[in-house]
Amino acid sequence: MKRLLLAAVAFVFALRLSAVETGGAFDWNGIAPSLKRIAGVEWKAEKPPKARVVVFFDPSTPLSQETLRLLDTICEQSRSAAPDFAFAAISRQSERRTKELFLNGFTLPVYVETKPERPVWGEYARTEVMIPFVLVEENGEVRWKGSPQELESVLHEMRSGTYRYDTQIKLESLRKELQNAIQTSLPQVILASADRILTIRPSDMIAIQAKLYVYESTNQPRLALSLLREINAKDKANADLRTLLLDYLIRNGEYELFQKEFKQACADFSGAPDKLIRLLAFSLQNAPFAWLPVREARNATAVLLKTYDGKGGRYEAIAHELAAHAACLSCDIETAVREQEKALAAQKGTEFEEQSRMVLNYYRSIQPK
Repeated sequence: MKRLLLAAVAFVFALRLSAVETGGAFDWNGIAPSLKRIAGVEWKAEKPPKARVVVFFDPSTPLSQETLRLLDTICEQSRSAAPDFAFAAISRQSERRTKELFLNGFTLPVYVETKPERPVWGEYARTEVMIPFVLVEENGEVRWKGSPQELESVLHEMRSGTYRYDTQIKLESLRKELQNAIQTSLPQVILASADRILTIRPSDMIAIQAKLYVYESTNQPRLALSLLREINAKDKANADLRTLLLDYLIRNGEYELFQKEFKQACADFSGAPDKLIRLLAFSLQNAPFAWLPVREARNATAVLLKTYDGKGGRYEAIAHELAAHAACLSCDIETAVREQEKALAAQKGTEFEEQSRMVLNYYRSIQPK
């Protein structure tokens, strides 16, 4: 998640060269015969989908696996919240190369092109600089296009009826201004351009990243921290923004603030286990040794186990793995072993089985005899 968030600002450089833009045409029915599904679950319903989310990705890029897992999570959540949205991911590479990403257990349907000249990529993604990118198509028209990090909030707006097409068109115009501002390398010009975007969309990740880039490159850490705390105060339900704050605190050695913000995040997202699980996974993976408030971490894993235990699927496995990790940090090795055994059982036959077994063997090796 951290690398995905830090890469988001680079998306602005793709805007000028895009082969397809918001408001442009996108004919899914026209390209579908040229695609072959190699993973995931095909969208099925009595009526055609209201809209379709299409992800263009390249397995050869370093973040492809991480990006697809993020999008698969969004797909899985959206199918229950808005079943009239269909999803598809289109690979730039061959079937063999794409399958090297280990797509077992995916909900997100993953496709490859059947024609070696790859006409779909040629028409819609040939000139894209930033890969992956996502578009939402409705009635043959692109209603939104952006980076994977923005998709979840955009789908929420579309489901709630608060999404505004004209606002998106204006945002894309302002992002082109931001692109030009970044190319000037003038800090005040970049900040002013980013602020114009944030006036319209306060949680716009690209604009936020642009401002953070200026503050950090000009050695103004206090302004960067102030920005992150301000935007999180305005949008307390945004897990990506909260993760960005926690990441900043870790990278800048803000131990006491990290402890405070982690505890607050556990409290704020205790009623949203799908977001809590992402925040906890990020913190357990990235926080330095002895930074994590163990009591709050274990309470958070209790929420996750209550939600996902016995449900099957990847979330159940992750919940048990996080519970094992948190138990190990609190020197409760017996519980760590028990939870990791459950995680391993939930990941039988998947690409994660061997790694899960290695972790279990480690917990067993330090278990008191």
